Amino acid sequence: MNWGNLPASMDPQDLAEVGCVMTAVTLGRRGLLRFAGLLSGAVAAGASGWVLATPVAAEADAAASETIANLSLNENPWGPSPRAQQAMLRNIASNHRYAGAETQALIRKIAELENVSPDTIVLAPGSSPLLRILGDQFATDLPGGELITATATFEVLFRAFAARGGDVVHVPLDDQLRFDLDAMASRIGSRTAGIYVCNPNNPTGTALSVDALRAFATEAARTAPVFIDEAYVDMMDDWPRSSCMDLARAGHDVVICRTLSKLHGLAGARIGFAVMRKERADRVRAAARSGGLPRMGVVAALASLDDEAFVTEARQRLRAGRLALERVVAEAGLEYAHGSQANYVYVNTGMPNERFVGLMAEQNVLVVRRSFQGYDNWNRICVGTDAEIEHCRRALARVLAA
Repeated sequence: MNWGNLPASMDPQDLAEVGCVMTAVTLGRRGLLRFAGLLSGAVAAGASGWVLATPVAAEADAAASETIANLSLNENPWGPSPRAQQAMLRNIASNHRYAGAETQALIRKIAELENVSPDTIVLAPGSSPLLRILGDQFATDLPGGELITATATFEVLFRAFAARGGDVVHVPLDDQLRFDLDAMASRIGSRTAGIYVCNPNNPTGTALSVDALRAFATEAARTAPVFIDEAYVDMMDDWPRSSCMDLARAGHDVVICRTLSKLHGLAGARIGFAVMRKERADRVRAAARSGGLPRMGVVAALASLDDEAFVTEARQRLRAGRLALERVVAEAGLEYAHGSQANYVYVNTGMPNERFVGLMAEQNVLVVRRSFQGYDNWNRICVGTDAEIEHCRRALARVLAA
């Protein structure tokens, strides 16, 4: 096919085939712009499905779900919003330019949505770089200090803290597999360099009362900085009340960190942000400084944040998927963490995690490989499409019967 002279209209099946071989060819600028225009039309036509909703693409997705169900990475299995897809397509031919102006627009957009000052916002390619930088800085600000967190939670910040020589205090989860705020408060003292809370927690999915967390963080921040990881907070049933952004807004020494990789379906585009005191933001921004953020991520984030209908529907679909996954686990007779508010369910499989991962892989279901401290027989299983959840149900039945 002559890529510089694509026809003005294409059959959906031909268009899908174009997408399959795109990486194997070199497009001229004119052909690339024409191709982007064609795909934009396909995205608009398939907006209700969020993806390029061609017959070939739909059949391929269904076949992939039957072949391998990837339930390991806490992704939005339906992908980004149509507006985000269109924004990325419009910007394909501009990827030779840094996204300086667009990045500033994204900062202004977040400032407007969260009612915070732009100079308190730090952007990064996903939230993990922010977790690493803050973990590093907490440790170097108080050499030999302690970071207080939970036994089973997301590891990036506390691993960065430990790598700098800090001592990590892992407080056991409570009997509902939530952060035990009272127990954590009892460990705060002169050696406390920082406190990390993930709400909802990864991997358990359990969430704290926002009032209890707000009271804890307000008091703890008098002694040491508090990092609240809100990667999944916008999935919660009581969103937006579930967020503690008001603490950062009020100037407490609290860092609120979010990502667009999860609910917004931009895991491959990598945009995260954190809000904190200006003086801390200046330090984090200096440490994070690089050649800039990926243009595709920035323009997709801008579009997705404006797509309220998509965000609402995504939250509803993920909740429905989570409830379906809980039913699968309950029908299998397995113990699990009740009340998950994220897009995964934490399950006691009754066997070492390494064995469970291997047995599920034999059934072409991918689940998280790593174990979390103190929970060697538990596994975090993520929400997938209906076909993937059904695939998981059948695989689980075979694994438990083996």
